[in-house]
Amino acid sequence: MAGIDAMPPPLDWPPLHKNVPTVQLRHTMADGSWHVDWLIGRDEAGAMPLICFRLTRPLAELEEGVETVIERIADHRPEYLEYEGELTGGRGCVTRLDRGTVAVQAVREQSIELASTWSGPRSGAEVPHRRLSAGLDWFGEVTGDPRWHLRAITWRMADEINFDPPSATR
Repeated sequence: MAGIDAMPPPLDWPPLHKNVPTVQLRHTMADGSWHVDWLIGRDEAGAMPLICFRLTRPLAELEEGVETVIERIADHRPEYLEYEGELTGGRGCVTRLDRGTVAVQAVREQSIELASTWSGPRSGAEVPHRRLSAGLDWFGEVTGDPRWHLRAITWRMADEINFDPPSATR
């Protein structure tokens, strides 16, 4: 029997161990309130609709070992990987906080383990790459609560930790 880490990810998640684009956008509403939209690609090119979570603060502000509740919201268009500026219909504006890649490392019954590398808000930014290992837990089937719980497992500088998947042996 295959190990639990070999289970396929849910249909709307990227394939295991494939780096897909990710971005965090500060979404400032017309009334001045704001939240962070964390967008995750489903494919390496970032061409498919983006998985989106609403956070109360940027990922970089999460403390190791602390769990925070986040909300899965409607998928976003792939253009939001690059877009900054005013939104139509009086929905406010978005500003890029950080960009990088993320890979699904493991899928379990009600959780997903992720490894992400972040490089700053702009391509070619002079910001040291940071890596986040995190888990997403969903208890909706048990509790009826649609919210997800994000666990920041570790934050490290990119050269301090290796997230590369183990090499397959046949």
